[in-house]
Amino acid sequence: SKKNLEKAKNELRDTEGKEAGMLNFTREVESSRKLYETFLQRQKETNEAQNLQISKLSIIEKPILPENSFSPKPRKNFIGALLSSFVAFYILIFYREMNSTVIKTPEALDHLSIPQIGILPKVHDIKKGYHILQNFLEDGESNFSEAIRSSRAIVEAKFKKNKSYLVTSSNPSEGKTSYAFNLALSLEKNNKVLFVEADIRRPSVLNSFYKFDKEIFGLGEIISSNSTLKETIFTVPGTKLEIITSGAKRFDMSDIVSRDQIKKFFDVLKQEYDYLIIDSPPVQPVSDTLILTQASDYNLFIIRSDSSKTLAFMSSIKKIQNVGAKIDGIIINDLDTSKDSYYNYNYNYNYSSSYYNKT
Repeated sequence: SKKNLEKAKNELRDTEGKEAGMLNFTREVESSRKLYETFLQRQKETNEAQNLQISKLSIIEKPILPENSFSPKPRKNFIGALLSSFVAFYILIFYREMNSTVIKTPEALDHLSIPQIGILPKVHDIKKGYHILQNFLEDGESNFSEAIRSSRAIVEAKFKKNKSYLVTSSNPSEGKTSYAFNLALSLEKNNKVLFVEADIRRPSVLNSFYKFDKEIFGLGEIISSNSTLKETIFTVPGTKLEIITSGAKRFDMSDIVSRDQIKKFFDVLKQEYDYLIIDSPPVQPVSDTLILTQASDYNLFIIRSDSSKTLAFMSSIKKIQNVGAKIDGIIINDLDTSKDSYYNYNYNYNYSSSYYNKT
């Protein structure tokens, strides 16, 4: 039995050795099979690539050298560059004028299709006891008064009688009231004139010029139906000029009256007067002006030299145009004629002053 056990062990070892050998052979066969399949796949790909046919090319047209050079063309390029430079230059100048901080000279407005109907010189000194609002009346031989006469001549020649003339500006303190009142004083010499202080919220004539002993009625009371027209008209002392002040009431005009109502009121006044001069509020701060510009026949715009902002001026024009009205004339105020660039203005005004002083 011991012998048989030993024999069985030997047979088991032989069997394990044969199984190990069989496993190795199986791995080699599998590896060889994969390698063969890889070679076979690559051979197929190579055969397919060799079977591809290359398309045939044909010459449609042979290249020909140009007889003359087509680029560059110096003459054409020079003319094009010159024209482009001119266009760019004028665009730059226009953009600079439109975006400059302030309007300095009358020439800065030449590109607009709006006539300039007056250039008022800077008033450096006002005589003691005089007031700029009636400088034409008190100092008739001054350069300022002569400028008012020139503007009056343009107004009389360019526009019609029995019409309403509204005077406005972009912002306060640009000289609209001074021009409007002095223009009215100059017109009353040969015409029947009514000055209307329509700046109800910030009246200049009533507050800073004429002092009344009692509370008076004016445009505010007429609009609110608290007074008759006859009760509100006053005459400037020493003249035939009649005025309607703003009155005592302060309110937003656009909340109470319409354009048509204001226009009817102006139409009534125009039947009695040759010229109706309306001192309007400025355009930018309040909306009242937009109603007044629609109701008046002519709208005149004041620009203060070296002070009025270009963008504010253009914005004001756009606002007025947006309500269907327009600017009919521009007045340059407070122009410093002592500067060299304004020699012509300075010469003309000094000549007029010396002319009056001749004996």
